[in-house]
Amino acid sequence: MGPKNPEEAKDQCPTSLRAQFGQSILDNAVHGSSSSDNARKIITDFFSEEEEQAAEGEGESPPEGESPPEAEGESPPEAEGESPPEAEDNI
Repeated sequence: MGPKNPEEAKDQCPTSLRAQFGQSILDNAVHGSSSSDNARKIITDFFSEEEEQAAEGEGESPPEGESPPEAEGESPPEAEGESPPEAEDNI
């Protein structure tokens, strides 16, 4: 993310988001908490306990040995070296 001030970010972290996209200290491209404790406080101010719990469960890996559920409407990937069946021409 880089330092809050985009000018400092350009010197200290030239590849950071703030160095690349920040315009000023007030328009510095991204918002981030200054510490983990501050982030927790902000999160609890903005989100309900249920929303926080739901977000904590997102992105978790399935238990060992289990495959993740497939997204609705997606087909499983083809086995390596296997071609998908040819579509029939209905002319």
